[in-house]
This record gives sequence, C-alpha cells and structure tokens, in this order.
Amino acid sequence: MIEIQCHLYLEGPPQVDFDEITEFLGVLPTDTRRARPRSADLVAILGEPGDGWTYKTVMVGSTERAGNSQQEWHYPTIMAGMAPVLAVVSGREDAIRRFYQERGLSLYVILVIRSEDWSLPILELSADVVGSLARLGAGFEVDPYLDVGPFDDD
Repeated sequence: MIEIQCHLYLEGPPQVDFDEITEFLGVLPTDTRRARPRSADLVAILGEPGDGWTYKTVMVGSTERAGNSQQEWHYPTIMAGMAPVLAVVSGREDAIRRFYQERGLSLYVILVIRSEDWSLPILELSADVVGSLARLGAGFEVDPYLDVGPFDDD
C-alpha cells in the first residue's frame, strides 16, 4: 500500500497570529508549534536564533495500488494526495502569496509518500498543478519513505 500526504506548511517569526492564518486559509491546522530558543553553539553554527514557529496543515489522501503496472495507478495517486491542498489554494494563489510575504512567512507544499513495499509512484504533476505551485511561490518538497511497514491509524 502507498499512502500520500500533502502538507501546506508555513513557518515564520513568533509574532504572527495562528488564528489569523487559520481564518485566512479557512482550514484548521493539524499541528502548530513554537520553536525553542537554540543553544549558543547551534546559533553560532546556523547563524540565526531559531525563535520562529511553524504552522502546518496536513491533509491526507490515501490510496492503494490498483494494478501491477505503475502506469495504471501513479497519476491518480499523486493527484488524489495533493487534491485537498490544491482545493485550498486553487484560485487564491496570488492572495496567499501576498499574505505570507507581507508577514515574513515561508510557505512550502510538502508531498509525503509512504510505501510498505519499496514501490513508489512516478511523480507526475499536470501543467495546471505546476502553474498553481509556481504562482503560489511556495517551496515544493517530496519526502519518500520506503518499507515503512504497516501504517498506523493515527
């Protein structure tokens, strides 16, 4: 089985209001956290204090492999996994970009792919999706996890 999760992930300075982001996006976050101050040694290495926060909205699309050939299932799986995030941003890319840039935030779309058996779908995105991500101005990250064993329900 393959599970796809698509994360809309924001991070930024501590003074930004989580409630303002939630209201603007219209989606409750699945995780928010404030970063702990970094040790002096870590600040010296990284060059920044790390006093920011993260705000993550996780939307899960989960599908099972439907056939023996990757061509039979890879595109619907990736698109199904990304669909909830795309539904939030579609048609609002410019407004979302202005919102996070005006507040000094960074925005990422993160695609997490978990596979029980080392098989991965081919990462194929439509031109519309690529265009939407480009207009959003977000970083795009793919995190594959292979041979993770049976999935937990949490």
